[in-house]
Amino acid sequence: MNQNLIFIFILLATLSVGNALSHQFSKRDTQWESCLDNGLDFSIKISPDPPIEGQTITFTVFCNSRAQIRTILSVAFIQDLKNPPLFISTTPICGRPNLPACEGSIYVQHSFDGVPTGTSYLRVLLGNGLTKQLVCATASINPISIA
Repeated sequence: MNQNLIFIFILLATLSVGNALSHQFSKRDTQWESCLDNGLDFSIKISPDPPIEGQTITFTVFCNSRAQIRTILSVAFIQDLKNPPLFISTTPICGRPNLPACEGSIYVQHSFDGVPTGTSYLRVLLGNGLTKQLVCATASINPISIA
C-alpha cells in the first residue's frame, strides 16, 4: 500500500512538472539587414527557412518603389563576406522583352536549385544591375546539411 502511494505521488509530481514546463517554441525567421540607406520598404522571405544544402530555395521579395527601371533579381550565396561569392544567380524580373513593365511595387517569387555547400550568408539585390539598386540585403544563415 505504501509503495502504491509513493508511485502515485511520483507519477502526479512528474505530470505536474511536465505541464508546468511545456513551452511552445517558435522558430525565428532569417533576419535581413539592409546594405542601402534609401528608405524603401522591402521584405524578403526564404523557403525553406533555414535552407537545406543542395536543395531548392525559394525567395519572395517585395519592394514598394515608384522607380520605373528595368529590374533584375540577383542572389549571391557567400561563404565569407571578404571573399567573392560561391555562386551568383541573376534573373530578369521586369522591363525587358517578354516581361511585364516595371511600374509601382515589385513582388517577386523565384526559386534557385541547390544551395551551395558552405554558404554562410545570402545577399539579395533588386535593381537594374548597373547603377540603380532598389533593395540590397544580407542575411546570415546556417543551412541544414543532409549527409
